[in-house]
Amino acid sequence: MKKIITFCFFAFALVIGTQNVVAQNKLEINKEANEKAYELRKQLKFSDDVLEETYQAYKGKALKQYSLAKHHGVDTPAYKKNMATLEADFKAKMESILTEEQYSRFVILNESK
Repeated sequence: MKKIITFCFFAFALVIGTQNVVAQNKLEINKEANEKAYELRKQLKFSDDVLEETYQAYKGKALKQYSLAKHHGVDTPAYKKNMATLEADFKAKMESILTEEQYSRFVILNESK
């Protein structure tokens, strides 16, 4: 009986620890997306609505990137293929969010990084 209780305690502790790691990663992703959106806003000077859409685009990209890395590993052909698709989708999303002039400046800024 004592062993069962001890085992249950350790299993519970592992579950709690795993949830904290996932939550921490999501907080980091949100923070990074927020920083990138505000940095882009400084460069391109757009409205609050566009800022929110830009934040959501960066957040979606980062979450998918994290998920791909977790499931496929970073150095696999499947990861590289999916990342190319993800990057193309992100650029298309940003093109639909930004004006033509802002998007051309966005492309120039991304190439310089």
